[in-house]
Amino acid sequence: MIKVGINVNNLMEAYARLKGIPLASVVKHASRDYVQGGFNATPNAIISRSEYYRAEKNGKTWYIHESQVAGKTVRKMRKDGTSIKKVRVRKGWSKSTWIGAFRALGMSAEFPSKRLEADVEHKSTAVQHINADNPKTIVTTDFQIDHFGRESTQPQHERIAREGFRLASLRIAKDYTRLLSEAWNK
Repeated sequence: MIKVGINVNNLMEAYARLKGIPLASVVKHASRDYVQGGFNATPNAIISRSEYYRAEKNGKTWYIHESQVAGKTVRKMRKDGTSIKKVRVRKGWSKSTWIGAFRALGMSAEFPSKRLEADVEHKSTAVQHINADNPKTIVTTDFQIDHFGRESTQPQHERIAREGFRLASLRIAKDYTRLLSEAWNK
């Protein structure tokens, strides 16, 4: 019986050597897998009408439940300088925040572009640093998840990131195993 140990810190370098491609290509494809996994794990907005108003004053933002403004006239700008707007939740908005990263990585996906605001493309991006020794991709996203201050969305953001990493590592490990098996059986 032969035991094979793999140093996971060098897994991507070993995978690139095994495939005979540059490490930058492996990083690029892993970045695509990460974005696809994150996209799949991002929840859809489930309601189109919200119970909340968004208030802004002096750069600070908070949410007000409609029961707090019931019976009152809501104006766009109050006398004290507070801006109040009804929160609108668009179905699919949270998933579409990935559109910028998809496009930056040369990926295509079906997004309902007719219903989306123009600035949705700027909610995420991916910047690739092609360096022979240390290639990397930095993916940034500004998720729009509808909790409206009731609880932190941090656990959801972490779950989405984990799913992205899980899919990328799963695909690399599966192909790595396949390549080793093919090489071993020659």
